[in-house]
Amino acid sequence: MKIIFLANTSWNLYNYRLELIEHLRLRGNSIVALSPKDKFTSHLVARGLKWANIDIAARGLNPFYDLWTISQIYWHYRSEKPDIVSHFTIKCVLYGSWVARLLGIKQVINNITGLGYIFSSNNLTTRVLRPLIISLYRSALKNTRVIFQNPDDRSFFISNKIVQEEHTHMVTGSGVVVPKETVNIGAVPPFLVVLSGRMLWSKGIKVFVDAAQQVRQVRKDIRFVLVGDISTEDLDAIHRAVLDGWVKSGSVEWWGWVDDMAQVYQQAHIVCLPTSYGEGIPRSLIEASAHARPIIATDMPGCREIVQPGVNGLLIPPNNPKALAAAVLLLIDNPQTMQKMGLAGQDQVRQKFSIEKILEQNMEIYQRKPA
Repeated sequence: MKIIFLANTSWNLYNYRLELIEHLRLRGNSIVALSPKDKFTSHLVARGLKWANIDIAARGLNPFYDLWTISQIYWHYRSEKPDIVSHFTIKCVLYGSWVARLLGIKQVINNITGLGYIFSSNNLTTRVLRPLIISLYRSALKNTRVIFQNPDDRSFFISNKIVQEEHTHMVTGSGVVVPKETVNIGAVPPFLVVLSGRMLWSKGIKVFVDAAQQVRQVRKDIRFVLVGDISTEDLDAIHRAVLDGWVKSGSVEWWGWVDDMAQVYQQAHIVCLPTSYGEGIPRSLIEASAHARPIIATDMPGCREIVQPGVNGLLIPPNNPKALAAAVLLLIDNPQTMQKMGLAGQDQVRQKFSIEKILEQNMEIYQRKPA
């Protein structure tokens, strides 16, 4: 079969879908990747993957540009004549589904990897846009297979009559490789607390910084590190000047983009994600657990699927720096608890979130015959 993967960045396909793409190719499927060109495109091409550029504004509502995007999707789908099209991120889900219906492509797989900023923020813009997006989703997802990463998002779509329950599937994340050897958590300071993710306000970056300031008033031997790129297209991106100011004040360190995240997790004592964003299942928390690190996250959809309070980590209320600071100090003061939580988390990843488990879940959907 020929399968098209459509995403709004090559980074998305390379970091989250590459194992699935390779798995499908090994089983004789022909894969075509459609995405905007970025620094990860060369990695896709280097693996022998057929790739074509498509212009997508990840954010923004320029109707003329979006019509240009839709016309490109139409041209590629019509030229390639795929058996299956698989869409990731909101615009790709909407536009790809409409084009597929127009061309009579029967097998459409849409991936809802979290509700995102539109549904998690409560400012005036998102409140105005939300009903429109629900209506557009309802139109696009009709008679398609829809994959969710957590049951909260699935329930939201079903209860709002966006999808029919029989058309939905659960795949718990994008899968990670559990390392064969684990570096034990050190009990000697300085201690390292890490937040890995895009530099967005909704990812809880400011909560992390505020918690760091509170902790460092009483414990100078605990370092707080942000790891991740500045996002230039997201509506709630944090500007470099703000990040530089936090670093200059001594509150946190900012390491930027790191290719080898395994080295970061091996150095870390705790990994946090105090997000208020509409996550699917946060990859950073799964990766941290795979490296046997305790995790602290907000009691939000997606985070609840990976954090078992008191077992592999702690859940805290959203937008609560004081609770995050207290959770960090609680774990740092109990190194044996950190060690036990890390190992429990690693065991959970093997059972539920490993790449092998995720590929099994995906293959059941991709190999299913059309109705």
